[in-house]
Amino acid sequence: MNSYLTKSEINKDAAVVLFEKSFYGPSVNCLYYSCLQYFISILISKFGYTEDKIKVEISLDKKGGSHGYYINTTIRHLNEQTRDRGVINNIRRKINTLKVLREDAEYKSIIIDSGKNSTALSYHDEIFRTLRSLN
Repeated sequence: MNSYLTKSEINKDAAVVLFEKSFYGPSVNCLYYSCLQYFISILISKFGYTEDKIKVEISLDKKGGSHGYYINTTIRHLNEQTRDRGVINNIRRKINTLKVLREDAEYKSIIIDSGKNSTALSYHDEIFRTLRSLN
């Protein structure tokens, strides 16, 4: 197991604990980062990327920073593998929704409630199930 997968699992566990304590914003944050770390894990374990390669490519990528790179590069490779636009679009939609919820929780005067947190948890789990089915 690579360290990004471990970090991903730790963030998911933290999100559940935070949710149970009604700390919904921080829980959403952990769910988003759990997905992001899982994307990095896939790049390394499935598509043969190294941390050095990722670092170089991020420095050359001018369209979305590191988060955009992790998401877009993983989805591009998965799209080449599956060619199932519905599955790929569903992953993209859900990770983008998680990103918006994280940004709302961190940078806006929006309060994340249990309903939004439940949606985030559901999206996280669906992203994971889908990605595991593609591996």
